[in-house]
Amino acid sequence: MLPLFVRQRETPVVRQSEITTSWGIAGGAATWSAMVAASVLVAARPCPDQSTTCPSLCVRERTLDTGRSSRTEREPMPQRPGQQRNSQRKLAEIRRQQRARQTRLRALAGAAALAAIAVVVLAVVAFTGGQPTAQQIRGKASGATVDGIACQASEQVGYHIHSHLAIYASGTRQAVPAGIGIPGKCLYWLHTHDATGVIHVESPVQRVYTLGQFFDIWGQPLSTTQVGRTTGDVTAFLNGKRFSGDPRSIKLTPHALIQLDVGKVVPPQPFTFPAGL
Repeated sequence: MLPLFVRQRETPVVRQSEITTSWGIAGGAATWSAMVAASVLVAARPCPDQSTTCPSLCVRERTLDTGRSSRTEREPMPQRPGQQRNSQRKLAEIRRQQRARQTRLRALAGAAALAAIAVVVLAVVAFTGGQPTAQQIRGKASGATVDGIACQASEQVGYHIHSHLAIYASGTRQAVPAGIGIPGKCLYWLHTHDATGVIHVESPVQRVYTLGQFFDIWGQPLSTTQVGRTTGDVTAFLNGKRFSGDPRSIKLTPHALIQLDVGKVVPPQPFTFPAGL
């Protein structure tokens, strides 16, 4: 009977082992299949906000997504060397354009300043007629040599002649004062003794003197647009005839009759030299 008992106990053991092994294999396969299916369903369907089915997966997924986005915001992508060079070139070009713009603005400002100065000058010329102003009127000669004409202590008789000068401003006779060319201690070779307009030429040598030299000794301007302090168109007459040149070039010759009209033209007026002149 012992052998039979042994066989009967061995048989259930073998069967139990087989059943256990078979169940373990089949159960493990079923369990793995169920886990895979569940994971696919979870991955295919997003977790709702109030999910009770997969809270741990949703929280982990949100945590990973949040960490990834914040890490992306905090850490900008580094520029490549080529991009850095392009940025530097663009910045240099912008600075160059700014400097060029500033240079153009300075040039425009300078041109505007020059234009303003030119406008002021033109306005002054238009207002004064291009004529000298009173500031350009010099004082009478005080003894220094003027235009090569000296001032000497006594009259010179080497060359002694007389001319006459008459000045009209807007038709009104202007006085030629006495004492022109006589500062007090000496006499210039061109001078006046009275207010008749007679110019005395008393020179140590015979030479040609002009009306411009007389006005320089007088300290008054003379041009085609001004006589002394009076400005306007100047009409000159010499011995009754109109003189077309520069009035400064009129020669002082014996008994020359010189008339200067500023503005209104006055017909040439006669003059008689006193006896002995």
